Amino acid sequence: RSIWVPVPSPAPVPHPIKLTLIDRVKVGANRLNMTFELRGGYDKMSLHITPLSGYELLTWSFTNIDIEEFGRRTTYFVFMTYGFEMPEIRRFWILLENPAATPSDPENTHNVEIAVAAHHAH
Repeated sequence: RSIWVPVPSPAPVPHPIKLTLIDRVKVGANRLNMTFELRGGYDKMSLHITPLSGYELLTWSFTNIDIEEFGRRTTYFVFMTYGFEMPEIRRFWILLENPAATPSDPENTHNVEIAVAAHHAH
């Protein structure tokens, strides 16, 4: 059960979060490159990235990641922060791979689930 403190009016959200899929490109028979644009939020944000429909994360634009060393996961967590100036746009891409011999058509299946959360601590 949640308990909320009543306030006289809804709290303003000056930088609402907006995540947009900019591009989705099939690479070869079983890879999918997806580019996203993230706007809004605050100085501390987190992403929860969950590949779906048999896809697995191969790499992404956040860091050089060695999945075999890092370990395969159901959901990947990314923490983003910045200093003095808030970036207007955060653009990133993920490369997914489906090890199935004949993966389903990425245009007709859900490929990834992404949750974005922001934390304002000032």
